Amino acid sequence: MSPGYHRCRRYAYFVSLFLLIAPVGAGGVSAQEIGGALTLDDVLSLTRRHNPAYRRALTRVRSSGAEVRAGIGAFLPSLSGSVNFNGNSQTTFSGTDDFGRPVDLTDGRTFNSSSTSQSLSSSITLFDGFQNINNLRASRFREDAAQLGADFELTRVRAEVTRRFYDAIRTQRAVAVEEELLASAQEQLDATQRLFRVGSASQVDVLGARVDVSRQELAVERAKGDARQSLLQLRQQMGMDDGDFSVAGDFPESFDPSSLDVNALVTRALRSNASVAQARADESASRSSLSAARGLRLPTISARASFSRNANLQGYDAFFDLGPRNRSWGFGVSVEVPIFSRFGTSRQIAQADANHLSAQESLRESVQSTDQQVRSALIDLENAHQGLLLENRSLELSREQLSLAQEQYRLGALGFQQLQQVVDRASQAERQALTAEYQFAAAVATLEERLGGRVFE
Repeated sequence: MSPGYHRCRRYAYFVSLFLLIAPVGAGGVSAQEIGGALTLDDVLSLTRRHNPAYRRALTRVRSSGAEVRAGIGAFLPSLSGSVNFNGNSQTTFSGTDDFGRPVDLTDGRTFNSSSTSQSLSSSITLFDGFQNINNLRASRFREDAAQLGADFELTRVRAEVTRRFYDAIRTQRAVAVEEELLASAQEQLDATQRLFRVGSASQVDVLGARVDVSRQELAVERAKGDARQSLLQLRQQMGMDDGDFSVAGDFPESFDPSSLDVNALVTRALRSNASVAQARADESASRSSLSAARGLRLPTISARASFSRNANLQGYDAFFDLGPRNRSWGFGVSVEVPIFSRFGTSRQIAQADANHLSAQESLRESVQSTDQQVRSALIDLENAHQGLLLENRSLELSREQLSLAQEQYRLGALGFQQLQQVVDRASQAERQALTAEYQFAAAVATLEERLGGRVFE
């Protein structure tokens, strides 16, 4: 991958890190301000800041950045320093005379001494079979993979939150639909009571109309419960701990997906889908790790240099002496040739080779899976579009049929049971048309998740 690509990935990393640690209120809706109606943009902004899965993915990006810094540090010389101060006191009550004969000392003799030493040493690897170069490449690819993994997680979370948002829109509109049906049922009850008073309807019809009102009141309450449940599920997916809010917006405008070129969509997905890009980065990292493992068979050349100062004095004068006069320095070059590692090198190479083959298969699997998912998502979108057209057409006909049936019922030309059948079909058509709108919106969100971007760029 090119240096420009790495710069872009690092830029994306710092942007993501900023979003992770930035105050929630910066540039979007804050947690303290989520009361009221939230648009889809508001919901996605809060999700990016609070969703636990995405935040976990960002922590992996941070750790991979430390691995890259460690890889760069392998090219730099190591440097270490030490400072030592030592003191010693010895008292003896025995010794030897001038002829070497042991004698006892009545008062004893005390000897005090001290020493100091300071050293500075450095070493650098001149050649290691290109292990450091390949390890650095592998760490950079792993950093790319971690960032792409975070991008993929964000794409997945955004798609799921979008579907949850549209489900909240559906349930919110379902409450309005059920309330309209309740109002219609109440009007129907009033009309039936009027017909009963003039003898055109029976008591059974009046009771049936009242049952319909009660049943529709229950449907309204169930719809309100579903709306609250959908908001709870949306809040959980966003990663918010608390906060009461509603949603504001509508389903996206429908379009005919038959004009989309499936092969072009697949090509786009293979280029922009984060899961495929992550698999490519993992494969590149495993290839570099394999090259680093093979470098274990080559000799290692290193250089070293050192400088030291020391002093040994009677008494404690050397203690805390920072300028001893005795000095020494040295340097050297060493060559280490691996001859026999008890098959440890062969084991590491075999493991790296197996990891590379596994990464290649994972990449191939990711490409195949993305191809299939895009094609499947487009089929689902086409089916959802056809279903939406049919349900909207059915809704128009049901509304027209209901209007005619209600007029005939007021005139006494249609019985209550026949009217009720028409009302039931119209109510079902209202609900199915709303569901079809949601299914189309959800299908669009799923296709965009597979593409890794908008359907229309």
